[in-house]
Amino acid sequence: TEELVVIGDDQLDFLASLKSKDELVADVVLALKSSAIKVAGALQTIVDKDAA
Repeated sequence: TEELVVIGDDQLDFLASLKSKDELVADVVLALKSSAIKVAGALQTIVDKDAA
């Protein structure tokens, strides 16, 4: 069954301001990549200390 939903101008503006699915996926990928780079840097620091 279909249900009719009526929204006001304020709600329409809010919905229009939301990021797209692709933008949200890109944000998640960027956050994961950033975290992975930090972990890799920390591991490299440990390796460098052990080598010294």
